[in-house]
Amino acid sequence: DRVFGGRGHWEDELYAPNPQISLFGDSGNVLREPQYRIADVYMKRLKTVFEAVAPTSRILRNSQSTPLFQLMFAAGNPRGARIAVQIADHILKNW
Repeated sequence: DRVFGGRGHWEDELYAPNPQISLFGDSGNVLREPQYRIADVYMKRLKTVFEAVAPTSRILRNSQSTPLFQLMFAAGNPRGARIAVQIADHILKNW
């Protein structure tokens, strides 16, 4: 909850009610959004906390091509944030 900005904010973006009605007439199941949406919500949260965030991110994978983590860049210092983000964005796009 602390990473995504408190209870309720991220849950509404990552979980949606299941439109399929069960055998008993209720739709108590909740559908989880695809894995890439988690990174989108996290990037959105970074933009509220840091001065500048690079728009590009990079998924790093293991030898079986399974995603291990997603690399993002954010800068908090207002004096150099824009230049640092430009450099990081260039590296993430061309790496």
